[in-house]
Amino acid sequence: MSSAGMSQDMTQLFQMMKTEFDQQTAIVTKSVNETIMHIIDEKLHLFLEENKYLKNEVQRLKEKVKYLDEQNRKNNLLLHGIKETEKNHQELFNLIKQTLKNLDIEIDIYEINNFYRLGKKQGDSKWFEKHYCTPKLQKTNLSEYMRVRSSSLTEKPSQQNNA
Repeated sequence: MSSAGMSQDMTQLFQMMKTEFDQQTAIVTKSVNETIMHIIDEKLHLFLEENKYLKNEVQRLKEKVKYLDEQNRKNNLLLHGIKETEKNHQELFNLIKQTLKNLDIEIDIYEINNFYRLGKKQGDSKWFEKHYCTPKLQKTNLSEYMRVRSSSLTEKPSQQNNA
């Protein structure tokens, strides 16, 4: 064989090797891509499941917060028309106690869990909220009683005299 014939055989051999190498590269690339996609799909499925679980948990917790908020508010009583004359928390408690006493409702200090004024400080009257912790005050239907009596508490003296 001449050197030209050998060169042609080498070129063909090189082409065959290149084709075989390209085919093997394509097979390996396809296999690696499939493996990676499978792993990604598994991880994505786990994330989707966890996301679904967390969404359900968030919804459950929202419902629980709503329920607890409703339960907490069940013990609340809003009084309004009480002038801001107190200078500290104890005076506010005494004012609340005196107002309820004027309405013929006796309470003890242990029956009130918390109390505070609502809104910004004003010179006139405004609402305040009380949190009761005893069932005794819940059963008195105090809020209905206050609704009836509150109009007389908030009327100005000139309006009360005209009535």
